[in-house]
Amino acid sequence: MEVKPEDGGVYSLLAYMYANSQRWEDLVKMRRLRDSRWGIKKIAGCSLIELDGITHEFVSGDCLHPHTEEIYFVLNGLELHQYEVL
Repeated sequence: MEVKPEDGGVYSLLAYMYANSQRWEDLVKMRRLRDSRWGIKKIAGCSLIELDGITHEFVSGDCLHPHTEEIYFVLNGLELHQYEVL
């Protein structure tokens, strides 16, 4: 299989594989590499979610939330599912 560095899907697939293997540092590195190669500058987003009556807030790229691993695992699963649906 030929891999083209400009193909963003390759980076997303690798990021998903890292998340699935709980290799969080590699996941962050892959996303940073993807963004640096494309020259994309993202503005950090903030999200709120309520679970069991407790509101949780997290910022995009934040690794300090006590449930960071679980959050990124779910988000990466959603990202992969999004490509399957398309």
